[in-house]
Amino acid sequence: MSDYFEWAGILRITTAVLALAAAGTLTATGPASAHVQQRAHRVTCPDDSICFWPQPYFRGQSAVVQHPTSTDCAVIPGRLAQSVINNTDLDWVLYYGPGCTGDSTVIGPHDNDPYLRTVYSFSG
Repeated sequence: MSDYFEWAGILRITTAVLALAAAGTLTATGPASAHVQQRAHRVTCPDDSICFWPQPYFRGQSAVVQHPTSTDCAVIPGRLAQSVINNTDLDWVLYYGPGCTGDSTVIGPHDNDPYLRTVYSFSG
């Protein structure tokens, strides 16, 4: 009978430890996600501009293209970007290859993408 109570106690302790570990894991990922969202809210991009950052999550020195009007292919200032804010009223196509070649993605009006595969050029 003593063995039964000993195993029951071990089982309760193990269950409690696992529950605390799971709660700690969930809590640890919450603030990290919130930090990324807060960082996105702290960066700015002037009206009627497209802003590019060389690193994900708007890190590094930004490059600003003010009043973009050309629908022709343009090189991204600084030569590459991994995060972008489109603060214009237009859709812009971002290309994963130089000279508007290769796969592409579209960034809509007044939208942002904090984590892009590296893009090298864009067009309207």
